[in-house]
Amino acid sequence: DHDGEIQYMGQSLAVSRLATIMRMLGHVGRRIDVLKMDVDGSEWQAIPDIFGIGIDIGQLLLKVHIPQTWHGQELLMRLRKLFKVIEDRGFQIFHVGFNFACNYTCAEFAFVNRRLYPAERAALAQSSAMKKPTPGETSAMLTATRDQRQKIWDLVESACAGGRTAYCSFDSWKAWYLWPKETSCKGVLGEWHDYGEVRIGSLEPDQSKWVCNPHALASLSPRCLVYGFGGHMEYDWDVAMLGTTGCEHHIFDPSSLCESKGSNCTAYADMHGPELKAKHGLASYQKLGISDHDGEIQ
Repeated sequence: DHDGEIQYMGQSLAVSRLATIMRMLGHVGRRIDVLKMDVDGSEWQAIPDIFGIGIDIGQLLLKVHIPQTWHGQELLMRLRKLFKVIEDRGFQIFHVGFNFACNYTCAEFAFVNRRLYPAERAALAQSSAMKKPTPGETSAMLTATRDQRQKIWDLVESACAGGRTAYCSFDSWKAWYLWPKETSCKGVLGEWHDYGEVRIGSLEPDQSKWVCNPHALASLSPRCLVYGFGGHMEYDWDVAMLGTTGCEHHIFDPSSLCESKGSNCTAYADMHGPELKAKHGLASYQKLGISDHDGEIQ
């Protein structure tokens, strides 16, 4: 949520706020139909900034990373705060995936904006008549999920307050189960069944994401817009999205491949960007990460 630089694996990386990036690319006022973020922890700073300034997003595909030093009440508090920012903007989880490569310290969450895509036809008609989005629709699945989560939070807090440390210890492999799937793809981009949840990309770790009704994105006017933060050498999802949707697709990754620590480095954007543009129609590959400021991180 800033423009600047960060340090990553010994590299200083250029980062910007999403609002700054959209201005740079001439996208101010446009909806980002699909925003993918796999940014190795920067999501904790970027997400509050993104939702705090009201950028219009259709679907959010977010990989959440938990530092190994977070446990118990601190872990729950931070997760609750992060997810509340997203939930308060009308987003609901339509898919959850565990990434075993990170030993349960990360998980994949796919959200759909239910203010933009109400779940029921009646709600959609109401939104159209009002000419403005309505709050996210509730469902039995959503209500039950969030009620159950609140009960668990209350039990954990009570145990901690009463000194029952065995019950208030909470690690990431337990915490993820508090945020299960809570909606379907019903109503997204004209999909009125539950068949619109599609896995895009290959089956390798980090090479695929779940998207609601991706084929319908191709018919949007103006042309659909996709931002993918985090690339490295994993582009199966990006290539598959380009082939499926034909969206204006941008990749963002400031990191480089280095022969030794901090020397003889080649940016991934320079290594893979030209081929992705020439062969698959990628709009751009930017040497930028995302955070809560404009500048650098380490």
